[in-house]
Amino acid sequence: MRKKRLLLILLITAVLLLSACARRGSGQPSQTQTEFEIFLNQIFANEISGDALTLHYLVTEPADYGITHAETGFGEFGTEAQNRLGAEAENYLTGLSEFAYDELSEDQQLIYEILERSLRDSLALSDYPLYAEVLGPTTGIQAQLPILLAEYGISDRGDVESYLALLDDVDDYFLQIVEYEKEKAQAGLFMTDDTADSIIAQCRAFIADPEQNYLILCFEEKLESIPDLSQEERESFSEQNLEIVQNDIIGAYEHLASSLSELKGSSAGEGGLCRLEHGREYYSLLVRIRTGSNRSIDEIRSLLTDSLQECLITLSEIAGSVPDIYTQYETMEFPETDPAGSLDYLKEAMLADFPPVPQDIRCDVRYIHESLEDYLSPALYLLPAIDDYRNNRIYINTSDAYDRSALFPTLAHEGYPGHLYQNVYFYSGDPEPIRSLLDVTGYSEGWATYAELYSYEVAGISPELAAFLQANILAAHCLYSLTDIGIHSDGWNVADAASFLGSYGFSADTAARIYQVLAAEPGMYLPYSVGCLEILSLREQAMEELGDSFRLLDFHTFLLDCGPAPFDLIEERMDDWMNEY
Repeated sequence: MRKKRLLLILLITAVLLLSACARRGSGQPSQTQTEFEIFLNQIFANEISGDALTLHYLVTEPADYGITHAETGFGEFGTEAQNRLGAEAENYLTGLSEFAYDELSEDQQLIYEILERSLRDSLALSDYPLYAEVLGPTTGIQAQLPILLAEYGISDRGDVESYLALLDDVDDYFLQIVEYEKEKAQAGLFMTDDTADSIIAQCRAFIADPEQNYLILCFEEKLESIPDLSQEERESFSEQNLEIVQNDIIGAYEHLASSLSELKGSSAGEGGLCRLEHGREYYSLLVRIRTGSNRSIDEIRSLLTDSLQECLITLSEIAGSVPDIYTQYETMEFPETDPAGSLDYLKEAMLADFPPVPQDIRCDVRYIHESLEDYLSPALYLLPAIDDYRNNRIYINTSDAYDRSALFPTLAHEGYPGHLYQNVYFYSGDPEPIRSLLDVTGYSEGWATYAELYSYEVAGISPELAAFLQANILAAHCLYSLTDIGIHSDGWNVADAASFLGSYGFSADTAARIYQVLAAEPGMYLPYSVGCLEILSLREQAMEELGDSFRLLDFHTFLLDCGPAPFDLIEERMDDWMNEY
């Protein structure tokens, strides 16, 4: 899973989903093109200066982007803030309409198209101010925040002071979240009791040991990295951090947990979004934005069903033609088991099929703190600042709940040729800064899933076993995604999900757990499955059109040069690319 930058308010409103499918062109820009770039940069500066954490993670040198003043805390959150952002989106649309599309460069034209579409999506979301959920067992703010605070870079006294000021604002920010959840409860839009219980348990696990809290331990390590601090300053900063964590942070998580406990029972029943009035419409909009696909829910269901059947046929055919395939599966070993060794191996193995990136790329592999293990993904890639993309971090979850033998394909997903590689490649081409505000999750997670499938082809195993593993992984993604649609669009209950999943060999208990995860976070798996299937569809089109002249390296280069973008816009540009091939 790629860990998004924490755009605290944009998590709800998704104001901007910006990208472009070309590197900046050469030559002297026209006045219209220059003014358009200024317009985009003004939006960028305005959006990232609204909260301190977003700004800190997005850029290392704000002044280089014209930012001389920014918020010191998390900014405002809630329905009023969303209304203001909706009005701002309308203003951006008005400003956008003043530019003559035909006078823009090709990459600017694509940015124009995506920006216009994204702003209209934002306005559509503004019709559902209480349907979004900032809390969630896996991707919610309460789960992400400890990692983001722990990884807050500190290099001097100013950074320490900024960090402590941000930390001191957590309790106020959580108060705003609680008020938002109360509004949802009053409107009959509160989360289910099962979801609330999961988040409550997570909050209390994080604060279970106040003296050894994650944010206390990691802060001491941060101070050690600042050589010119006096002992007196270190002690003072440590005392401030200790007081804030033990009083404000722990208090904020406890208040959130107790508030959710009080609000339990106010949900409109168990189940998915379609149990809510207008929930099905909201889900459809959410899926379109998250997947980057312009297919309807019915079309996505058909895409997933067809892919699932193809995967099952592949599995059956391989099992029939390779009698020992299950023995191969049970006894296989990946070429590397060490994280650093796996990344180095993958970086070399992919060279023939993927374009190069700068050589001076660093990746620091770290491990998720034990207080967070039960609630985070098997691994995650933490996006670096756009002006520091050479320094990257991947977190690995060592929880016993995850199969550590699968670390190799997981690191392909998070590292090479997945998230890390795609991010480094794109930002080494100096794209417009605005593209970093929000990417298209379907493109990013679809690419990473595609990279994970590719890793089996270079893992030193038989081609049949590689194809078997690819089909198995893709089938699982399709099953989870079809269950997601069943829950949130078709109104499935636990028994319905168990019946569907049971026909593919899942036990009732496993199906119930899957149901709970998917019901809590609508659309969570769809960017992975639909995004990957859209990429595979584009590749198939290119192979059919280009025939013997098709080269995988060229296709990957085209797709990576596009960067995160809705798939129909990529497909339009692919037609031009193939005509010029």
